[in-house]
Amino acid sequence: MLRKVLLLAAAVVVLALVAGTIYVRSRLDPERVRQTLEQQASAALGQPVHIERAALTLWPRAGVDLTGTTVGEPALLTLAESSISTSMRALFSRQVVDAEILINDSTIDLPGLLAAIDRLGVASGSADAPPAGGLQVVSVRRIAFEDVRLQAGPHIATVQLESSLDGDRLTVDSARIVSDGSTMSMKGVLESVAARRGRLEIDAETLNLDGLLAFAQQLASRASSSPAATAPVSSDLTVAVTAREGQAAGVRFQQLATTIRAVDEGIRFEPFAMDLFGGRLQGTLAVDAASTAPGLRLTAAVERIDMTQVTAFAGQPGSVTGTLSGEMTMTGSGAAPHEALAAASGRGRVVVTDGTVKGLQVVRPIVLAFGKPDLAQPADGGEAFSRMAAEFTIARGVVTFQSLTFDSRDVELRGQGTLALNGARLDIAADAKLSRELTAQAGRDLVRYAAADGQVTVPATVTGTVEQPSLGVDVGSLAQRAVTNEIKRQTGDAIRGLLNRRKK
Repeated sequence: MLRKVLLLAAAVVVLALVAGTIYVRSRLDPERVRQTLEQQASAALGQPVHIERAALTLWPRAGVDLTGTTVGEPALLTLAESSISTSMRALFSRQVVDAEILINDSTIDLPGLLAAIDRLGVASGSADAPPAGGLQVVSVRRIAFEDVRLQAGPHIATVQLESSLDGDRLTVDSARIVSDGSTMSMKGVLESVAARRGRLEIDAETLNLDGLLAFAQQLASRASSSPAATAPVSSDLTVAVTAREGQAAGVRFQQLATTIRAVDEGIRFEPFAMDLFGGRLQGTLAVDAASTAPGLRLTAAVERIDMTQVTAFAGQPGSVTGTLSGEMTMTGSGAAPHEALAAASGRGRVVVTDGTVKGLQVVRPIVLAFGKPDLAQPADGGEAFSRMAAEFTIARGVVTFQSLTFDSRDVELRGQGTLALNGARLDIAADAKLSRELTAQAGRDLVRYAAADGQVTVPATVTGTVEQPSLGVDVGSLAQRAVTNEIKRQTGDAIRGLLNRRKK
């Protein structure tokens, strides 16, 4: 008897499960789900949505697996594989509660998607409101990306992501991003996805700031010009960044630390610091990323920069050695950061200590001009200096030196002039003053005709290129100085003679 009861109970359970499954599938028919999702998503996003296949899952949670989902024509969102699961009871109440969203092997046109999100918020009156007649997303306990490609123009970032969504608040537990020479991990919170407001932290193994800025420029310009973006969205995103190495404006750096703030006006790196060329750079950088050719403003101070590394990077290896410190302010615009810097204008001051200028010989041309070969330097090598300093402005590819000083054991230069960056051509006029030691060896005639304040001082020019500079003696100015000195000498002799006669 007991056996019959158990068999009957088992049969009832089986029948109940079969009936329940038939009922659920009648309510959640895969083809009906696919069509419903297409219709509601298209209406909500204002873009055509196509789903190749929708497969239902009932255990352990109700859900749907989607294959071949595209949004937009042309597609701004292509999901090769995705799945959504949620509470069965909530689903029948037209709500998505405590859901899981998994996306694999997919491509997202990020500017277009953000514009669609903006449109969704405007159409519904609120970023948190559900589309009319659709499901209301209450909470998503897990959003996971596997090999998802975020695209902005020609730039692509491949993302692995673990996150959760509560209303409009997105918490990024972990993310790994590989893009344009960058490999980085990220975590943080977006207080509002629709408003793009929040704070993130990025720790990069390698970081290509040029690529990051280009990505941000594409993101801002394409999102703002998209027809789906019916109203502007005020952004305020702060990102704390550290990187062990990377590239900025074509320059390799190490140990970067900066805080990036993306707001409506653009992107600010304030402050930032990095090691480069053997020294340290610190400052602020502002980029107007919303324009076609973004504006850039850089304020920076540098210290302990190795000029050997700088000149090698500039394509003039060994032209100048020494250690550089200084400060500068630059503004410019261009399609890429290095282009903006190349066309920049600004001002600054720099000091280089304990170095040499390859090919530059200052003393030799002067003493040879006065027939003193015994004082001439060897023809090979360059002029060593203890200190070289300049105050300058830069505009249209030309550096103008308001003041330029060059101090060495044997000579001092004081002058002004220009450096054309295209070709690195020099055009400098200066006074070259021999040291008192060399002046004492120069002979009475040279001192007599070329001395100023007791030291031989010669008007000179520095021309040629940075790699092959050439110093010349300004003979015309020298002759004028000689005449002036001779007049002063003869006048002094006449006065002294007259005074001596009066004494007698």
